[in-house]
Amino acid sequence: MCDVFSALVLKNGDLVFYPEVTDSHEDLVEYMDLRDIHLNPPFLRVEYCPANDNWTNLDDYSLTYEELGDLDWWTEELQNRTIERLRDRISRLIIREDRRVILGGACILAKDVHVEKIVNARILFADRGSLVDVARNCSIVNAGYGRFRSAQVSQIIRGNNSQFTEVRECHVDIANKAKFGWLRNSCVTNMSDSTADYVYTTTIGHCSRCKINNAYMSIIRYGDSAYINRAEDVIMYDRLNMVIDEAKDILDSFIFLERQGQS
Repeated sequence: MCDVFSALVLKNGDLVFYPEVTDSHEDLVEYMDLRDIHLNPPFLRVEYCPANDNWTNLDDYSLTYEELGDLDWWTEELQNRTIERLRDRISRLIIREDRRVILGGACILAKDVHVEKIVNARILFADRGSLVDVARNCSIVNAGYGRFRSAQVSQIIRGNNSQFTEVRECHVDIANKAKFGWLRNSCVTNMSDSTADYVYTTTIGHCSRCKINNAYMSIIRYGDSAYINRAEDVIMYDRLNMVIDEAKDILDSFIFLERQGQS
């Protein structure tokens, strides 16, 4: 299952829940040094997740778990107590008022909240209208609908429908429908369906259906159905159906590989 929010409930009733660090059940299993015994297991993997991206309304959350046999210790009373404890922990992660700085931990940004700086934190979700001036050394798990003026030396796992004015020295896993101003000195695994004004010294894996206004000194490995207004000093590996209006010093993959072989 492994999704935010993931936790383990132990047979003795303890809750193992570290949203500040991980949303992986397996990380928690290894951390607790637990053995996954199929018959009457000593723990249960659970998830407590919101519906329809409504991360700030705890009434929209629901608890799910794997159906396993012989869980005589998983009672209704323990289930209700688990929900209460999860609600309490998650409620403390929600940022509902403007902040100057957030250092470490995990956070959920409520609608229209403004945070000037977030450092070394896990940003689990950013709601509509939220604004972050600087996110540095962060893991942005789900950028949601947030606005980020500058993301520096961070990992953006899911861009969703967010807006980034500048992304510098970051790794973007899945851009989704995010809008980027500057993408510089970064690596994007999947940029499909997103847009960018400037891409500079950046490596892009897949960029199907993405739109880039200007690409400079970058590497694009798979550009099917992408559109670039202007590309200069760009290495293309699989251009396929990509459309480039204005190209200068474009190096296709087979030419690049030939030159490497001659060197």
